[in-house]
This record gives sequence, structure tokens and C-alpha cells, in this order.
Amino acid sequence: DTPMPQLATLLARPTTSWSEADIEYVMDHPAFWQGGHEETESVRTRVRAWFDAHHPAPKAADTLSESADGGGLEAFGETLDALSESDPDDALDTAVRRHLTGLFRDPSEEDTDGTAPEVEVLQEALNDGAAPHRPLRLDGVLGPKTRAALRSAVAGGRTGAVMKQLRALTAV
Repeated sequence: DTPMPQLATLLARPTTSWSEADIEYVMDHPAFWQGGHEETESVRTRVRAWFDAHHPAPKAADTLSESADGGGLEAFGETLDALSESDPDDALDTAVRRHLTGLFRDPSEEDTDGTAPEVEVLQEALNDGAAPHRPLRLDGVLGPKTRAALRSAVAGGRTGAVMKQLRALTAV
């Protein structure tokens, strides 16, 4: 089995004290990428906290002004181009939340019901962007089916088609 003492030691420390090697260890650990592991929720929460501290999202005003000229969409497209099929769900979630949220709402607003308008628009773009998958329900939930469709678009080189749809759907 995997060495839990090192993971337990890291989880006992504040994420602000973690090094790059520490975050890599944690993200390579089955507790991060294997759903159902007893430590998964705690580990993923700590990883998000580390990334939030080291790579903070832009302030709402910056995001909204960037999005007004399409910068949010372009940054999302660049991020999608850099993603691979094997990137963890958190990388996809971060790309969606960081680059698309400001197009639809103030990023400081929490989506208390687990849905988000930016995800619903992404689902519509994935449905119309020639991605070969069963049509997604437009529910605004960034769940396994939406992630799988996004991974399929990335793996199949169809991000351009999805981005074209996103541009059309977000045109004012």
C-alpha cells in the first residue's frame, strides 16, 4: 500500500508551508485522484487551498473587465489547449471556474445549489461543438458527464469547435 505517514504529516501542516514537491506528492497520492479513498475529500480540499494561495483567481473587477473584450474566453481556450485527457478533475474545474465565471456572475458569489450559469453555457457549447457524446442536460452542474464531454473534446482536438460555440453563446 501507499505510505500514509508522509501524507498524514503533510495534511497536519498548513498548506502555506507546502513546497512544490509536497503538492506534487499529494497530487500523485491515490487519496487525491482515487475517488472513494477515506482521505479524498480532505486531500482535495487542501490541494484547492494550496492552489488558491499560490495561484489566486483574478479579482471580480479584473475578471469582468477582461471578459468584456473576450479575454476570459481566450484564456479558457488557451487553458484547454494546455490540458491533457489525463489531467485531474480539479484542473478542468479550475479552468471553467477561473476563466468563465466572470462572464456570467461576480466570481465572489457562491453557487449555493451546486449549479452555475457558466457551466450551463459550457454544456450547451459542448452539445453544439461537435463533441461525440450523448447530449448533456443543461443543468449547470460540473459533474462527471460534463467533465467527460470536456475531456473528449480536449482529447479529440475539438476544443476549437467548442470555443466557437462559446463565443457565439456569449456574444452580446
